[in-house]
Amino acid sequence: NILSFYTHIFSAFFIASQAVAVFVIHLTKKKIRLGPYFVSLLVAGIICALWLPIFLQQQAYIASLGGFPTLEKLTISNLYLLFYPFYKFALMTDVSATLQHFPFIFLLFPLLSAVFLYGCFLLLNDRHLGSIYLLCLFFFPFLFLGLLGFLTPLYSFRYFSYLYPFYLLIMARGFFVIKNTSLRYGLLILTVAIWLSTILYYYTI
Repeated sequence: NILSFYTHIFSAFFIASQAVAVFVIHLTKKKIRLGPYFVSLLVAGIICALWLPIFLQQQAYIASLGGFPTLEKLTISNLYLLFYPFYKFALMTDVSATLQHFPFIFLLFPLLSAVFLYGCFLLLNDRHLGSIYLLCLFFFPFLFLGLLGFLTPLYSFRYFSYLYPFYLLIMARGFFVIKNTSLRYGLLILTVAIWLSTILYYYTI
């Protein structure tokens, strides 16, 4: 069930993101042969969409449980939830677990967020097709689920976890242009050490 769940999420949002990204790039940057590309995405989407009944069952079950703040519908009063997946990307722990066991690592969130945003800025500034494509693939799913989140409880970190490799790539772009070597590697070592500690924590509970 877990495999089918993530397979369907991948098809529903990531494939759609690829289609939109390629179409936007086709219009603005470089002419691309859209026919073969969209046919391959359509075939992949049809195959993966066979898991749709399981996905709908799981989504309804999770939404009925309660206790998951990021599965609430988005409203003006809880727009801060838009940033929760980025918090999870940076620290990998729930807020409650962080507050209870290692509140000091909260300091890492604004640091890594700054590095990530700097990486986004550098990729945009590159004006390279691959850089723009990477950013589109990462941010379009947030746009899609952000809009759907006002209608149904879909905006949750679990729906974005497959984007984590792209988050790391973008953050790495920001990391390795920090000119101060001591600062760059100090922050990198601190990040890896905290991530390892949180992983060990989850393996011991």
